Formats: sequence, C-alpha cells, structure tokens
Amino acid sequence: TYVSPQRTLKNVQRLDGSGMSSSSVDVGGDYAVPRIGIKANIFEPVDCLASYTEPYGAEADFGMNNAYSPTAVEYYVKTNDFGLTCSYKINVGKGSLRFIGGVSYQEVDAFLSRQTLLAFGNTGLGKFKLSDEAWGWRVGAAYEIPEIALRASLMYSSSYKYDGLSGTVDTTGFAGGPLGNVTGVFPVSASAEIPQAVEFKLQSGIAPGWLAFGSIR
Repeated sequence: TYVSPQRTLKNVQRLDGSGMSSSSVDVGGDYAVPRIGIKANIFEPVDCLASYTEPYGAEADFGMNNAYSPTAVEYYVKTNDFGLTCSYKINVGKGSLRFIGGVSYQEVDAFLSRQTLLAFGNTGLGKFKLSDEAWGWRVGAAYEIPEIALRASLMYSSSYKYDGLSGTVDTTGFAGGPLGNVTGVFPVSASAEIPQAVEFKLQSGIAPGWLAFGSIR
C-alpha cells in the first residue's frame, strides 16, 4: 500500500517578526506500507506463514520558518515486524477449524526535528532520535469453508512493550541563539507500549466473482 496524503496548513505565519516566515505550508510525507508473506505446509495438518510488514508508523514534513516549526519541522515513526504464524487444521463438516498461534519481533525508530522558537537569523534545528525492539505473540482460531470462500477468524494480539527506548537529543543546531543556548548531544531514554488487540474478520462469497468481507478490531 502506498499513501500520498494531501495536506495544507494555513495561517501559520510566525509571530516573532521573522520575514522568512510562511503563511501556508504544504505538508509532505508520502509513505508505503509493505506486506510480504511466504506460506508453506510443514506437514499435515500444520501450515506456517513467515511475514514482514510495517504495521505502525507516521511521517510528516512541515518545513521551516512557520508557526509549527518550534513543535516539529519533520518527524517519523517507523516499525518493522518480522512474524511467524502457524495453524493446526481439523476438518469439521464441509469446512475446517484452525487453531492459530504465532510470535513477532518488532523494531521501532522515531525521529523529530524542530526549529528554535526565536528565529533572528538562527535557523538551526534540534534533533531527537529513539529506537528499540520488542517481542509479542498472538493466538486465535478460524473456521473456513473453501467451497463458498467463507472464513471467520478471531485473533488476540499481545501488547508490545518498548521499555528500552534510547537515543539522543542533538541541540548543536541551536548554537548562537540570542539567549546563549547550552548545546550538545545528550542521551535520552523513554518507554512506550503498543496496546493489545482483538480482531474479528469475516468474509464470504456472495455471487460468482464477488466476495464480501469486513473486520472489527
């Protein structure tokens, strides 16, 4: 999936008297959401799926010299998820019941840059960057009738706890400010959690060549 949002901020003229300030900003930040999977029948009745995706993220570029610049010039949050999911199939009537379980290893990277509050020719950037990794798991069940393309599934996914987020704050771009800014590269740490989730999915063929589907998470 490729996403190219069209966003414009208006009335963002800075109030500090900077002649370089913009009154409107076209916000950049296109991004892709890849999903790759390889499925194999390990042995009857066990199937496994190895997958890669980027399930969570955000990205925006607001540019410099506008009212939002002291909050953010550019930021992004990116995740990589490497998963392995297996299922055990039991034939039930015309269909089959699958018991599903899996694990995922996730990586997260985050970046934020912002401009000093007072311009006065000092247009340097402060930069904030963090990264960490976490493990999670999932379990659930699905019922399938391939003849009519019916599949109903209920999955629980655990939370992902990023307790070791670490990185740096780089304020060297603020050097030369009117208040004699103390600048440098400083270590930072934080914690975050992607919450647990329950998802129900349902699909079914409704006519030749037609498929209806939906989900609740």
